[in-house]
Amino acid sequence: MEKTKYFGNNPHLMALQFIAQLVILGLFILMTIIFSIKKLDIGAYSIVIAFIAVVFTLLWEKQVNGNTTIVEAEFFGKINYQVILYLIFMEIVIFALREQRIFQWLSLKIIRATKGNPRSFFYVMSIVATILSGFMEDVSLAIIIIPLVIRTCRVLEIKAKPYILGISFSIILGNLLSPFAAGTNIIIADAFDLNIGWFLTYFIALLIIIETIVLVFIDLTMIKKQAPPSERQKTILLEIMNPDLLISEKYKFVRYLAYFIITITGLVFSYYFPAYIVVMIASVFLCLVERTKHSLSDYFDDVDWKLILFLVSIFLMIGCMEINGTISTISNFVNSITGENPILTIIIILVVSSIISSFISKSLMAITFSTVLLQIFIGFTPGAPTIDQTLQIMALIIGVALAGNLIPPAATHLLKTIEIAEENFVQGFSFRYFTKYTALFSGLTMILGFGYIMLIMVIF
Repeated sequence: MEKTKYFGNNPHLMALQFIAQLVILGLFILMTIIFSIKKLDIGAYSIVIAFIAVVFTLLWEKQVNGNTTIVEAEFFGKINYQVILYLIFMEIVIFALREQRIFQWLSLKIIRATKGNPRSFFYVMSIVATILSGFMEDVSLAIIIIPLVIRTCRVLEIKAKPYILGISFSIILGNLLSPFAAGTNIIIADAFDLNIGWFLTYFIALLIIIETIVLVFIDLTMIKKQAPPSERQKTILLEIMNPDLLISEKYKFVRYLAYFIITITGLVFSYYFPAYIVVMIASVFLCLVERTKHSLSDYFDDVDWKLILFLVSIFLMIGCMEINGTISTISNFVNSITGENPILTIIIILVVSSIISSFISKSLMAITFSTVLLQIFIGFTPGAPTIDQTLQIMALIIGVALAGNLIPPAATHLLKTIEIAEENFVQGFSFRYFTKYTALFSGLTMILGFGYIMLIMVIF
């Protein structure tokens, strides 16, 4: 659809377009403000705002074009149903697997494998957290692992703070592993038709570099300085942390473990099987065939509908902004600033996405910038971006997923980690303490991410 068909040289139409853009931008800003006020019903307010934007845009389009049939289809076509369905049914799969304590069992197996060695426990648990984060929701992972880590540290009589830091940052780094690691990854990957092979090709080296630096830094500055636990404490730990105690029905547990492995395998090969189909089949199979404690409708009640409605609202708002030419205007503005200089474009994407993701919304940033980049890219081929396009997409993912965590509220799992630490009376672990390290981590990942992108640019 040609976005400039409404403009022409007609002053009247240009004035109408400018007014339409101001109104929609105002509603868009209002939505971001409401999102930052946690006490409000984000889902309800965002849907109402999106509805107002859609009605206004339809009236505006009818005024300038006299036809709304195609535009109405465009509105609802902008809602990415595959992303929405994936997020809903993946949550249900995780809920069902958590009932059988699959992830707790795996965590206890890891704890026992390290035999109470603090440094081995730290590195292995952090690396496993990174891998699991590549395929499951961050908050669920934090809820499962962090309490077990705190309990392990208490038994070994060592400080839990460095372990919580390492695992929290490892969960964030797992977002580089796959397009399913986070909602924002799903949005960006779907926009540019990226698969798990693309993520591993371009991000695995960066992940290893950052993970090594972060974990070694925490180890040398915090863990190595602690007194090692006694052999008695290690023995007590191995006696208490028995994963077999979590299994009530062995064969059912094994089946659920198999479902988990099959689901992950299906996601890895989602190039052939759409990811949302994989998790839909898995969730229906778990609920209907295995007859879990809760029905499918019960699990639907537990889905984070506020987030789902917020995402639907953003998709609709972006549709409005595309129709009235706002996205084209933003794209032209970015090009005018950068002069189509790829390095300057990458810097702007990194900085802006980091700030907006940290203080407003990662999802909003992912959807908006994905749409803007698609406007900027010339001759974009879905699934096969050019090297310059690839580097800009990488900058967006790094900015949103890694550098966009300047403060704990930027990521729900970071806030949940603080809550768990406070509930378990972890000494010295506070919002202020955590913020110092999240800001440091975000700055480090931005610098390393930029350097990594520049290295790829030089090589290619």
